[in-house]
Amino acid sequence: NDPHPYSEEALKAYLTFLRNIYVEKYIDKHALYDSLAQTNPIYRICIVDEADSINQLTFYPLRTKGKIDKNFCYVLTPKGLVGIIPYYRIDPVARPIEFFTSFGQ
Repeated sequence: NDPHPYSEEALKAYLTFLRNIYVEKYIDKHALYDSLAQTNPIYRICIVDEADSINQLTFYPLRTKGKIDKNFCYVLTPKGLVGIIPYYRIDPVARPIEFFTSFGQ
């Protein structure tokens, strides 16, 4: 209800960052998917396409030896898959909208 002004350059930058989100590898463990789905995510990206189909990516911390990995996280895909992705690929997309509205100004 409160549209934010944006520049064409900002939109192009955002879409470029969004396109760069891809998984390093997938983990074929349904129990891990179920376990992660029961916890609180770090980020959630919801994309509605032209056909009003909703695609959601949900990101969770990756823990190894009791510590949170600061370089990688898990991502749950709409198809029930668990992937591992570097934070640097999702960081720009997870920034506040103001980051992109001020782009190019």
